[in-house]
Amino acid sequence: VAAFDVLSQLSATDGVGVPEPEWEQAHRRFHAVLGQACGSDWLVHFRTLLYDQWDRYRRLWFRVRDANSTRDIHSEHRQLMEAVVDRDADAAVFHMQRHISASTRVLLQAENSYFNKEA
Repeated sequence: VAAFDVLSQLSATDGVGVPEPEWEQAHRRFHAVLGQACGSDWLVHFRTLLYDQWDRYRRLWFRVRDANSTRDIHSEHRQLMEAVVDRDADAAVFHMQRHISASTRVLLQAENSYFNKEA
């Protein structure tokens, strides 16, 4: 709950598609805390590895996303937090999958120019 509160008080971007460093740090911490609730050091380690691999795509999402997007990331994070606080593993998995998939859909539909090294 505390990690969610910190994340909620920060702005995600600078308005031009670049994530704010403080938000990035709070976002990483929020997701780390969610994973720590499982109680398994191995799963926590594996979740960290997966987060690090996905992070490059998540950061690209900020550049690619439509400025008119109606995606409510705050609500997505709230649903994740509530599922974990309630110890509802099925809901937590559902909300996490939906959270990640929302970014994935945007990236898969993006123009190729976003993925060129020169871009």
